[in-house]
Amino acid sequence: MVTAVPQPQRRKDVFTVRNAARVLLGVVSAFWLWFVCAVGFSEGLSVAGVHMLKFIIPILALNALAWLWPRVGGVALIAAALLAAWYLHNVYTFWLMPVPFAAVGVALLLGRR
Repeated sequence: MVTAVPQPQRRKDVFTVRNAARVLLGVVSAFWLWFVCAVGFSEGLSVAGVHMLKFIIPILALNALAWLWPRVGGVALIAAALLAAWYLHNVYTFWLMPVPFAAVGVALLLGRR
């Protein structure tokens, strides 16, 4: 009688670098979406509506890229972080916007499936 040797089951790790990067991206993006909307609504949509879209549309597009195509999203996040670092000259804003987005981009590039 031949008995089958049980094979070890492959366990899927829920916590991966890529998933951690996506969570960080969601938190940072939620903060910036809230901040842009709060400032835009306080100034009035007729004045700040177009400026709000300059931030809202790219943030949503970068999130979609990061979830659907992580490697493409990682490159796009690093490029967007470099553009934001050049565009935002304030040192405090530099640490709040470009640095987290660049860190998420690097994590998406280094993470595995």
